[in-house]
Order: sequence, then C-alpha cells, then structure tokens
Amino acid sequence: MLRQDPVLYDAQLENCPYGAAAARQFDAQGFYFLPELFSAEEVAVLNREMQRIRTDKALRQREELVTEPGSEDCVRTVFDIHLFSTAFGAVANDSRILDFVRFILKDDLYLHQTRLNYKPGFRGREFYWHSDFETWHVEDGMP
Repeated sequence: MLRQDPVLYDAQLENCPYGAAAARQFDAQGFYFLPELFSAEEVAVLNREMQRIRTDKALRQREELVTEPGSEDCVRTVFDIHLFSTAFGAVANDSRILDFVRFILKDDLYLHQTRLNYKPGFRGREFYWHSDFETWHVEDGMP
C-alpha cells in the first residue's frame, strides 16, 4: 500500500532547521539522527534527575510513579515526567527538538503522554517490544 500522507508537510526543504540534507534524509528514511544534540553536561543533569526521582521516597506517593509489581522500592515507570521535573520539562520544550518537529509537521505541537521507564539490571519485570498507541488511545484518549 502506498503512503497516503506526506512525510514532510513543509515542502520547502531550506526551512529545515538542520538543513535541506537533514530534511531529505528524514523524508527518505523516516528519521534523522543528531548524535550530539545534548552536551555531556546536559546528559549528566538528566541522569542525576533520573536518579533523584528513582530514589526520592517522597515521590512514591505521586500517582504518576509506578513501582515494580510486589515492590514499593523499585520504580518501574514515571508518567508525565515533564510536568513535575524541571529538567525533563526543559527537554520537552527544547527548541532544538521542537523546531525540527514543527518543520516536519508544519504545525504546532503538544505532548499527549510522556513517561520514563527504568529497567534496573537483574531486577523487575521485562519490557517486551510493543506499541503504546492502542493503550494510550483507549485509556488516555490519544487521537
């Protein structure tokens, strides 16, 4: 079946914030890799924030935080992390990402769902490959 919708909604490749070559690659391959988008310090800030959220006992009361089945210690998932973490909120609003996505869609954006999954080594249940759309569509009303 041939694709009905365009990959890039902005046909003006020169409007791409990372250049026309990036737009062509995304159009052809469906992705564009930015290997050094975040600096080492920015990544370190996010790693520290992940550690803080995982170990902060006061956060265990938040409904967005889910622990492993049968455990009150081992954090499995944090939903809506951008709403209560300044560091992840900054990533969610980073123009280095948003400008490219706005170019691709030629439209404004919003976050419907965010989450952070922890997978501690040798602990907790597995995360098999899956698609979240069905769950988010039915349970959260994602269009």
